[in-house]
Formats: sequence, structure tokens, C-alpha cells
Amino acid sequence: MDANKAVCFAQVVVIFLLCLLHIPGTSSELTITIRNSCDETIWPAIVSKPDSPELSKNTTGFSLRPGESKMVSAPDNLTGMLWGRTYCRSDATGKFTCGTGDCGSCAVECPSGSALPAATTVAYFTPNGGVGEYTNSVSLEKGFNLPVTVVPRVKKGGDDSRYCRAVGCVADLNKECPKDVQIVLGNDSNTIIGCNSACEAFKESQDHYCGRSSTYSDHFKRFCPHAQAYQNDKTSNSTSDCAFADYYDVNFCAPSFPLSTPPYRASSPVVNNSEEEQLSGGTSTPLVVKIVASLVGIAGAGVISLLGHFIWSRYQNGEHSCPLCNLNLNCTCCNHFCNCCNSSSDPNPNPDPDHDPHHHHRSIQNKRSNIKSMEKV
Repeated sequence: MDANKAVCFAQVVVIFLLCLLHIPGTSSELTITIRNSCDETIWPAIVSKPDSPELSKNTTGFSLRPGESKMVSAPDNLTGMLWGRTYCRSDATGKFTCGTGDCGSCAVECPSGSALPAATTVAYFTPNGGVGEYTNSVSLEKGFNLPVTVVPRVKKGGDDSRYCRAVGCVADLNKECPKDVQIVLGNDSNTIIGCNSACEAFKESQDHYCGRSSTYSDHFKRFCPHAQAYQNDKTSNSTSDCAFADYYDVNFCAPSFPLSTPPYRASSPVVNNSEEEQLSGGTSTPLVVKIVASLVGIAGAGVISLLGHFIWSRYQNGEHSCPLCNLNLNCTCCNHFCNCCNSSSDPNPNPDPDHDPHHHHRSIQNKRSNIKSMEKV
């Protein structure tokens, strides 16, 4: 294969790959809308595990005043944890600390791999095989500081009762917290800001309280049946397996637990007055349009596959002179990649006269002209 042929073949491969990159429905990301329905400002934190795709810095920590929302886009296959921080402040040196949920970074943002703080309600997003498939849970294994729910907003419904259902806790466990695991604000024993788990509070008895049911976890479970009361809690309703979600609606201090009967109607979230990022609301792309777009993408992939097969067949049959250009495709990218074909205005500058039909036709006309000239003479 000479240099020109190699260049032409490389161009065909590049165009094929570029077309694949623009097929609808082949990319995915995890989109989370975080809402603050609490009466006080909170500071949500989102942290990825060390072996998971990292989040951009401005999404790992931010503030939300009461009634505010923020939409965060994360890489697909993110293994992440999300929680809310309360009673946060910066001192004279700029050091940022929180009464509950502090990730130890001394800043609003929390770095990847941050340890989960004690006395904190944590929402988990764990990839579950396919693209866009996640297992969601709200865990009390580290304790409790804020009520939080996770609601998948899905593109299509399902018959299975476990399909994309909501998880979380709407009860204020701070008001129901046993005295020996209470977290108070400074020296004010009357202001309970968090409720520790027995596993965190009684570390000397981890074998008794961690990873198993106890009187403390049973107490949590009674108020929050749709949350994991301890690590590896496999009881019914504590997790949700979801695929094809448009986005996840995380709501702190939701007034009531969301309905868990599928399907949910997917709509673009309205994001109000976020300090970090403001997005306008509206309705999402209709489901019919999405289905049509997906079908068009599948059809496009088939056409591209056939085109690639046709080009490769011509190449193997010896037609090496830039096969894509010989298709006479009328598009900008084709003209851009076919410079090798434009080196001559005639793709066959020296045709064989014996096999050129135009040359043969001109020869006949010349012979007739000569005969007429002889007759006149």
C-alpha cells in the first residue's frame, strides 16, 4: 500500500468514526437535581470514590439557600456519595468547617475520596451494569443529620414494583434521637444537630453494632423504612435499581415521601437562584421525539456500516483510488477529506482511446466528415 492509498484509507476510517460519535442516544451522563426544602441554608457535597470518574470542582460542594436548587451533571458510571452539610462557617483565615457533614477539606469543595463524616445522612449512586443503570440508596449507617429523598425521573415506566422507585427518609430523626448518640451544637445541649449511628458512637463494640441490625438501627428503620438503617441492610424498600432515568431528584427536607408507583413523568428540573449555577426550567424533550431520535440513530449506524462494507469491498477489489470520493458524496466533510482526489480535475487523465466511448464517437464523426469532403471533390 503506497502513501496515497494509506492516506485515503485513513480518511475513510476517520469519517466513519466521526459519524459514530454523532449517532443519537449513544452518550450518557448522570444528572442530579439537588433541592433545598429545609428552612435553613445547607451545603451539599458530592464525592466520587477513588476508582470512579472524578467530578468537576464546582460540583463537589456548594451552598443552597431555602428553596434553591442546582442541577449537577456527572460522568456516567460515577460511584458517588451525596450528603448535606449544616451549620457551616468560614473563620478569619478562610477555613471552612461545618457542624455536621464536614468532609475535612477546610473548603466548600470536597475532594474525591473524602471520608464519609459521622452523623450524616448519605445518598449513594452505584453503577449497575448497563449505561445509565444505577442502584440508589439513602443510608443511615453513619448516622443522620438531614432528611433526604432520591427520586428517579424515568423515560418509561415498568411493571416491577422495584423499578425506579424512590428511596430516602423524610422523618427528622434529630427529634427522635436516643440521648447517648445525640450530636449537639457546641455547648448547647438543647440544640440537636445530628444523630450518630451506634456503629460510629460505640466503636469499641463494632462487632455488635456495625453491619447488622441492633436496637438503634431498628429505631431508625421504624421512622425511615425506605432507607438503609445499617451497612448491608438488604431489607425491602431500602434500595432502588433504576435504568433509563432522565435525572435524579434529590430533595433535602421533603415535606412528604414521594409516591413510589411507576412511572414518573420526566420533566426538566427548574433550578432557582443557585449561587454556583443557574439554569432555566421547562419541559423535557417529549418521549416520542427521543424514541424517534434513537431509531434514527440505529438506522444511521446501519447505513454507515453498509457504507463502510461497500468501501472496504471496493478497496479489496483493487479500486484503491480514494473510494469515498468516487461515491460523489455532496458534503463538506467529504470534500475536506478527499483532497487526494482533487490533485487532478480528471480522475483518469490518460484514458485508453480504444476503451474511451467519447473518443470512439469523435472518431466516427471525423470519418464521416472526411467522406463528405471527398464526395464534394
